Parts: sequence; structure tokens; C-alpha cells
Amino acid sequence: MRNCAKLFFSFALLGLSIPLAAQTKFREMEEAIVPDDLEHPYLLFDKEGRREMLQNVETDPHLKAVYEHLFLEGYRYLKMPLNESIPAGGDLSRFFSNGEVRRFMSHHSQAALNLSFVYQLTGNKEYADKAFRHTEMLCKLESWVYPFHEFPQIYDRVWPWNVNDDQVVFSYDLQSARIAIHLALVYDWIYPAMDKTRRDRIRGALLEKAILRVRGNFDYHWWSSAYRCNWSGICYSGAGIASLALLTEDPRLTDVVTTAYNGVSGMLDELGPDGGWQEGRGYWAYGVGHSMLFMDAVKRLSDGKYNLFRHDRLKDNPADFPLYTMTANFGDGRAGRVGDSWFINKLVSETGNQTAAWYGEEFVQPGSSIYDLIWPKPAITGVEPTVKSKHFRGIDWAIMQNSFHQGASFTIACKAGLNDDPHHGHLDCGQFILNYMGDQFIKDHGHPQYDDYYFSAERWDYVEASSKGYNVISVNGEEQIPAKLKDQPWKKGVGGSIDDFITSNPGVIKTI
Repeated sequence: MRNCAKLFFSFALLGLSIPLAAQTKFREMEEAIVPDDLEHPYLLFDKEGRREMLQNVETDPHLKAVYEHLFLEGYRYLKMPLNESIPAGGDLSRFFSNGEVRRFMSHHSQAALNLSFVYQLTGNKEYADKAFRHTEMLCKLESWVYPFHEFPQIYDRVWPWNVNDDQVVFSYDLQSARIAIHLALVYDWIYPAMDKTRRDRIRGALLEKAILRVRGNFDYHWWSSAYRCNWSGICYSGAGIASLALLTEDPRLTDVVTTAYNGVSGMLDELGPDGGWQEGRGYWAYGVGHSMLFMDAVKRLSDGKYNLFRHDRLKDNPADFPLYTMTANFGDGRAGRVGDSWFINKLVSETGNQTAAWYGEEFVQPGSSIYDLIWPKPAITGVEPTVKSKHFRGIDWAIMQNSFHQGASFTIACKAGLNDDPHHGHLDCGQFILNYMGDQFIKDHGHPQYDDYYFSAERWDYVEASSKGYNVISVNGEEQIPAKLKDQPWKKGVGGSIDDFITSNPGVIKTI
């Protein structure tokens, strides 16, 4: 094979590096965001932004279709009878991935979000009233935590990088954050249509079930320092955007906004210098995508002073990771397109990056969500990168290929890196994938269906996670080991690195 990328693995003990972000102070944020100047809606758009969305609907056929889809969905929610029964719970196992509690939370949060957005676009108070009724169903719950994220189900988890083993507080999780994000937007969007009692109902729920569970005690929650885990950015963002939504009533919550801003910045610090994410492709889109809602809101309300879209690890290579790694389903990731259209649109709009724009044009289908109206495709022409191969430093993935389109490519994806991701990493240092013209000749398992044991010490018994399931070098039959086991010290430096990476004639791989 000529004119292709070359790489060299080195299996050595490497020390952990912990980048420290400049911490924003509470008083600085307080001065930048003045609650007296705020008038709902203000989180993701204001009255002028709403006017622009309606203008776009009139001139853009795709956005008009999105509007009609959202309106019809809202009309369906409006006319559909509301089931007011509260689930008894009991979804204690990940095996019940579609359990009653999960369905209940998902249905009411999505219905409330859609109805409140349609109210903003139409001004029809019926939609706001029905949105509140769905929201109140969530307010009635004692907690927004998934049952299988409570003690003792989550207690046996092997905690990720930068987390202390002694974790016993599990009162706020990913689902708490997601519902907090939805209800913050609902509160912001139907605020003009609510009386004080209804406002206080949602405000009280956001405080009781999200904000006050973390305010002043972030350090007791394992995800608060787990910056290489998607949980960190999402959980911080939930508390942050909920606090932003309530600033008109409670200006003191700027302290939570500040902590959330620093937390999301800490997560972005852990992107590799080329934009890679150790947890894999899907969790890159999941963690950064959910955090983007808070990032945009705090940027808007601070008049651009606090703008995490300018973070060096994000702005320089905003979408190189999903573009170059289309065949690399390493760890608990997946191959193919990742990232919703609105997410890529927003990245392109904020960074002006033409590679990201090309990824969106070529691989990401136009979406039909609320956020696609808020963040439509920007007028930035995409440009295909000349060099098709790339080494993602920091996570040590290397992709060698002649085309980004799988149907016309010869691709070798390989990885080194440290075995220090006990949440979504696998013991696969040295693993490689061979893809030719869209077919995988040498494959990666990906991940199994998540169950009760996959995130505990038993994780390393799964063939999908242990080295016995991979194309890796074995010495005297010994398998690779993880850097972390439950309640055991970290073994720093377990894994390897790519010491050199050379690509010659850009985009051309010849075979002989």
C-alpha cells in the first residue's frame, strides 16, 4: 500500500494530564447578566428571533415544512386527552429500557416542549394552557432521577476518570438534567400566558427537583468532576439553563449559572486538540449537543462575553471528529453519521468552519425539530478537506482513508489510547477496523445492549469490552487490563500512544 498514512504504536506508561480551565467568578457573571433587562422569551430566542423564524418559514420551503410538521404535532397534543395517572415506578433495571417511568417522563416533557413552542409561533393561548398541563404532570413526580440511577442500582458503578470512589449521593442524573432543560424552555416560552400560580408551580419544581439538589453541593455528585464523561456537561447544563430561566424571579441563581459555565468549560477542556472525544462518536454528539443549549443561552444573556463556542478545543475543529471517523465505532460508539442537523448548523454558524459545513451538507439529513427552526442551516459554503487521513491526538485514534464516502473508500481505523474510561471505553488498545467500499472486512463489536452489570466491575467480562473480543496483540495469553476497578486505586498510564503519524499524497491510497 503506497501513498497512505503511516502510524507507529508505542505501548508505554503515560501520566494523566489534567488541563485546568480559567474559572469564571460569580461576581463577573453577575455583572454580565442583568435580570432586570430580561423579558421572556430570552433563553434561545427573543421576540426578534421569533420574528426571524417566521420570516424564514415564509421564504424557505424546508423550514416551512418543519413548521407545518411541528404545528400538526402540537395540534395532536392539543386535542389528545391527557392521561393524568402517575406511574408507580419500579423501573429499577436497564433491561426495562422502555419502562413506564421513562415513557411517562419522555411523553410529557416532549409534549410540553412542542406545545409551548407552537404557542410562541402562533400566540394561541390554548397551546400554552395544554403545555402547562403536561408540565404539571412532571411537577407531580417526587424526583426526575431514573430509578436505575438511584442507590443501590448505581452504587456499584466503576466511576470514571477524575472521580472519587466514595460516592453516595445520587439525587440528580442525566434525566433530571434533560427534564430541567425542557421545563426551563417551557417556562421561558409560555411565561407570558401564565398567571403567578402556574409560574410558581414550574419554578418550584425546577428548584426542588434540579437546582437545589446541586446548588452549593456540586462536589458531592460524581459527574461534577467527571469532565471526560458526557454526564458532566449535560448535568451542569440542566442546572445552568434552569437557573437562567428563573433569573427574573431569583437573580441570586447566577451562582449556579457560573458553576455550570465552569463545569461545561471543564468538559470542553477534555476534547482532544483535534476535537476527538474519548467516549466515542455518539457520546461526543450527546454530551456537546445537550450542553449547546446552555452554551447558547449564557452567550446570549451575557451579550457574548461568556461564549464557550470560542473554546479552543471546539472552535478549531468543530466537526472533524464525526467526519473523519465515519467507520470507527470504537468503544460504546457507533459508525455512520452522528449529530443532529441543528447541532451541526449551530456549530457551523458559531465557528464559520467550512469542514463542518461540508460534513453537514454531505452526511447530515435536514431535520424537523424545534431546534432546526431556531438554528437553521447558515449561509456558509462547505469545503471538503484535501487531506482525508487524520490522527486524533489526545485520544490516539488514527484514520487512514482515500475518501470520506464509504462506498468509494478504503479505510483503516485504528486506536491506541489509555484504558482509563471505565464508562464507555473498551480494553482495545491496538484494535483496527478495515472497511472497503462500504463493507467491513475487519470489524469492531461496538457495544452490547446496556444492562444492569455493564457499568459495574463485571463490565470487563463482556466480550465486547474485554480485549479477548478484539484484534489486539496478546503476550503469553495475557489480556489487557483496565486502569480502574471498583474501590481500587487508579493504575495511571495503562495503555499506549501513537508516537508518529505520517500521511503523504493527500486523499490517495493505492494498493498493490
